Amino acid sequence: MNAKQYRIRPVNKAFTLALLLVLVLFALLASYSAYSYQKDRILLQCDTALHDLYDSYYQKVYHLSDVYIPIFQSEEDERLIRSYFECDQLSDLGYAERRNLVRLLDAMMGRDGDIEFILLYHPKLEEHFYLVSGSMQLQIYRGVLPEGMQDADGNMQLLSTNTWTDPASGLSRNSFYLRGGAVPAGQPGGIMIGYGTAMLDKLLRRNNAIDLAQYFIMTENGLVYDSAAVNYNDVRADLNWLPSANAISRDQNGNRWYIGTLHHQGREFTAAYRVPFGQLFRQANIYTPFILVILAAFAAFSFIIYMLSSRHIFRKVETIQQGLDTIGGNHLDYRLPVSEKGDEFDEISDHINRMTELLHTSVQKEYELVKRQTQAELNQIQARFDPHFLYNTLEVIRGKLFRSGDMETADYIEKLSRIFRNLTDAAPVTSIREEISFCSLYMSLLQLRYQDAVDIFYDIDADLQDLGILSHLIQPAIENYFMHALDENAEEHLLEIICEPLEENKIQIIIADNGEGSDTVRIEEINTRLLSPEVNDKGYGLMSIAKRIRLFYGDGYGVRLEKNEPSGIRVVITIPRMSIEAHKEKLGIAPQKG
Repeated sequence: MNAKQYRIRPVNKAFTLALLLVLVLFALLASYSAYSYQKDRILLQCDTALHDLYDSYYQKVYHLSDVYIPIFQSEEDERLIRSYFECDQLSDLGYAERRNLVRLLDAMMGRDGDIEFILLYHPKLEEHFYLVSGSMQLQIYRGVLPEGMQDADGNMQLLSTNTWTDPASGLSRNSFYLRGGAVPAGQPGGIMIGYGTAMLDKLLRRNNAIDLAQYFIMTENGLVYDSAAVNYNDVRADLNWLPSANAISRDQNGNRWYIGTLHHQGREFTAAYRVPFGQLFRQANIYTPFILVILAAFAAFSFIIYMLSSRHIFRKVETIQQGLDTIGGNHLDYRLPVSEKGDEFDEISDHINRMTELLHTSVQKEYELVKRQTQAELNQIQARFDPHFLYNTLEVIRGKLFRSGDMETADYIEKLSRIFRNLTDAAPVTSIREEISFCSLYMSLLQLRYQDAVDIFYDIDADLQDLGILSHLIQPAIENYFMHALDENAEEHLLEIICEPLEENKIQIIIADNGEGSDTVRIEEINTRLLSPEVNDKGYGLMSIAKRIRLFYGDGYGVRLEKNEPSGIRVVITIPRMSIEAHKEKLGIAPQKG
């Protein structure tokens, strides 16, 4: 007989390709998720910084009137500032008036610690007084004033920014300006409040956002702030690239930008930032290469392991198949090869060899018996096989499934093996804790058929768990639900197991379900049969429960059915409160000596 050639089946190839496809899709999904998360994080950081920038500038604009408060706190100061705007030349102001003017301007700067200087613009003069923060001496400014400062009206103006050089100190700094009206109101001229753009740079650095994007503040009079500007005298404001809302836009050179904007309608200024889309894309994809490399390495490693393990399994299976074909050809003296390393397949081969040897011995003996005893003797020999061979074989199969990644099937094989061991090796008496544990194991296998559709709840009194009970007393009632009462068409399947104490030293065990249930007449009929001394244990697991309780515990204990509301059946089992030792003593089992 030709040995069967094992190779990767088309279904396994399809599964492998499907698995690789899933990994690729997972890699793409993970990369896109990481990209989206990083992009949102970067833009959120930019938006947060933009809101802080917007709020900071708005606060300066909104509270400009607070700077004027010292002027109106006394009539003397109001007359002083009025006399400045009404004078024909600066020399008209005497020494005392100038000293008081320094005091007044210093008090005005005290209203806002970010003010760098205050300039008093007199439209009739070519020279203007100004005071720098921290200085107590008036300086004279003769340079060109920012656009909008020389407007005839006295309304507030949001002026643009330039690089301003203090004539007195020679220091240059980037500043933006707010112009307030003169005193009295309606008088030509105005008061120019200067702020350094460094305060806005500091705000962006505090948000760790100054390197993420380029930030702007613009008014109708021009550029107020540009986080990338060094010398504002070389900067020209261009608002054409600004969209009305956050968007991806192209400039006149075709470059793509992500732009975020905030616009104040009443004050007519706009705060914005822009990020080169290519830069944003690269920063957002910082983790993508790492994810792709890891998943590619994992996929390659998994495929190699799969191929190596499959090749090993195929060789082992082929060897066993050839050996079984040889044994099946009536060569009972043939033995499968077993390596010294000993894996699961070697254990199977060893078990087959022992089985073959036993079979060979049995066949030799059978030739000495008459034909009429052949079948009986073979059955007798078969019955002598160690049942643990089944447990070991199941464990081998479970180990193979575990290593192949079929964790669910391996788990069910392990549970089946434990159930077989419990059924064959269990003592006649166990604890309520162990009985509930066995039932839970048994139900986990039954759930396989219904794909875990049954919700199981336990309410076991802690003081009762170590008391004794006849082994496998509860299991038939649970099996009765799964086999006869479970309504597969129902949307919800519930099973509740309750163990609680009763008066008169009794224990009550309840198995309640929401299955199909039964009518009252049928329930009473079954309860009558359960109370009958001649109860027959054929056909109903409940009958066997009733018979075992009556034989061991005597009258006063048993099992009965009740209707469960709103649907289903309650199986109520009543037994005495007895320890495990009391059960063993009643059975005549001698206690083991320690």
